[in-house]
Amino acid sequence: MAADTGKHVMLSYQWGSQATVLRIKEELEKRGFDVWMDVDDMTGNINEAMAQGVEGAAVVVSCVSEAYKNSHNCQKELTFADVRRKAIIPLKMESGVVFDGWLGVIMAGKLWINFSDEAKFDERIEQLVVELVANEVPSNLLADSDEPSKDELLSFGVDEVCQWLKRLDIKDSVLNTFTKNCVNGDDLSILTEEILVSDQFKVEPFIASKIIRNRNKALEKESSAVRPSDETPQAKKSIPPFVPKITPVKAKVVSKGRKGDSRYEAKEIGKSGKGPAEFNHPFGLAWTPNNILLVADQFNHRVQFLNADFECVDEMTFKGQFSKPFQPYDIAVSKDNIYFITDCGNNQVIVTDESKKIIRVMCQNEGELYGITLLGDYVIVTDCSGNRVLKFTQLGDKVGEIKGDLKYPYSVVALNDDRVAVADSKNNRIQVYTSDLEPVFSYGSKGSGYGELLGPWGIAADSKNNLYMSDGNGRVLKLTDDRQFEVLYTGIKYACYLVVHEGPPFTIAVAQGNQDKITVLTYNTK
Repeated sequence: MAADTGKHVMLSYQWGSQATVLRIKEELEKRGFDVWMDVDDMTGNINEAMAQGVEGAAVVVSCVSEAYKNSHNCQKELTFADVRRKAIIPLKMESGVVFDGWLGVIMAGKLWINFSDEAKFDERIEQLVVELVANEVPSNLLADSDEPSKDELLSFGVDEVCQWLKRLDIKDSVLNTFTKNCVNGDDLSILTEEILVSDQFKVEPFIASKIIRNRNKALEKESSAVRPSDETPQAKKSIPPFVPKITPVKAKVVSKGRKGDSRYEAKEIGKSGKGPAEFNHPFGLAWTPNNILLVADQFNHRVQFLNADFECVDEMTFKGQFSKPFQPYDIAVSKDNIYFITDCGNNQVIVTDESKKIIRVMCQNEGELYGITLLGDYVIVTDCSGNRVLKFTQLGDKVGEIKGDLKYPYSVVALNDDRVAVADSKNNRIQVYTSDLEPVFSYGSKGSGYGELLGPWGIAADSKNNLYMSDGNGRVLKLTDDRQFEVLYTGIKYACYLVVHEGPPFTIAVAQGNQDKITVLTYNTK
């Protein structure tokens, strides 16, 4: 297959992984992608063929194994791709391979796709396709010439949409989704990026992309014939072409929020001090099943128990029980009222019952432990300065970790669909992973605008898997499960950890560490 400049997918691999890479090549070609790998093209002068493969690539897919890391030719090939500023998508071909050394420099900040598990091959192919679409790699499936006009497309009924989609060889699972949701032509014209990244379209993201591109072609044909001025009503109704970018997620802004937002009543709790409901750097927060708000009162070396009126009714301390003073940072509570507390003073997790009796101490010597959450029978903890997220059983056995693509992960929260969201603070983004700690998507870039984040610190979730965040702009933010972005409140100085209580009334408590207080936002139903 000859290289078509800037159009093909280049598979960079070491021969030991060839069998799996050939399967990847076959699956991508089925989906209409032009794929280059040396089994077809690299003959004669190897350096020249390698250069042609890289120069003609839209994306270089790096299939990493231990042998790949140790191969001089693979290093030369990928380094050249990096120098030529080619988009690189890393695949992990072996479970134990680590992205370090020369490879770590090139792969820094990139999310890899795990192809080491044969049983998950099909799932990983779909993740790879999502990344290729996100990088605007063209597919022959996007090149049909028999396109409906804009008017024809918008007038399609549900049955006509189904017939049109069948022509595109859509899988039955995706076709059924369109049918079930009564998608008509008008719906097709307003498909947004948030819909494209929802679970129901992950099966065939390139097909969703094709639908959008088909519509764009129709719009471009019409707009090239008639270009009304900005003042005309027709111009105001025109729909601009939309080219999807699936990951990282860019969310839709539905509200800008403001300090004193009339939808929320704000109440400040506490002040500096050592007395009841007084704080010295409060950080982690958690609500118990019986509606008690637990506060990690860090430098007072205690956890305070606040009732519904935010009055202190109890506290938990462990004076003299450990080598260093107890320094609680974050708290997670199980459904049966077992408390899991990160103690960053002793770099451990303390597990107690509701009577404050210690059940066990776990996760010792695992780094600077900050954020904590419970995912089913597992405990997920962040090692902030080690740039890791760790997974343990509730008995303290370590069973997994994420490292290499995080920078100061301050907090973590479990969603009720077995995903985990991490506040990747110094990367100015949120990262979402599966229960096996495989990447799903990342959201955010540095800034103070809408859809941007600045050092997100706290992260929480509700029962509908909506995410709530605090950031260095003093904002409380919401990212819904269908990727809509909302600024709920602004002007909260040093907003760090936060927690959600669905009520009624719906309440968000935000700890303000160096302000020694907590701001409670209650949704106004009036």
